[in-house]
Parts: sequence; C-alpha cells; structure tokens
Amino acid sequence: MAIHTNKYQPEWKKVPGNYKKESVICPRCNNKVNYELVFESEGIGFGGIVLLATKKYYAYKCPICTNFDIIPTELAKAIMKG
Repeated sequence: MAIHTNKYQPEWKKVPGNYKKESVICPRCNNKVNYELVFESEGIGFGGIVLLATKKYYAYKCPICTNFDIIPTELAKAIMKG
C-alpha cells in the first residue's frame, strides 16, 4: 500500500536540531515569528505510518498557523549540515 502526502495540507514534522529562519511577519496570521524547518515523508506504509520513505519534502513552516514555504531538498540538507 502506498501512502501519498497531500502537499497542500501535509502533517509536517519538525527536523531535529531546531533549525529556524530569521524573524519575519507571517502573511497568513500576521504574527512576527521564526519559521521552523519541517519535513513530510512519502512512501510505502501501513495504517498511516510510513515504513519506507521514498521521498521527503522540506519546508519552512509558521509555528502558529498552517502557512509554509516549500524549499528544495538540496537546500534543506545544506542547512542541516551547517
């Protein structure tokens, strides 16, 4: 059974390491926040749990609302390396 993420309403998970963007005003909720680096997996699984991730999507997400900006995987990996 394949699980496909809905990139418009994904269930984002925080990337371990507390990676944050500089403080900006969120266009959706109008709060001044530091966007957090998050990810969502797509792959093979059972019962809503991904057992074998075939693709990961990375984004910067507002910690207050559901607004997010998808970023390329290469950029996310570079951010995590430092």
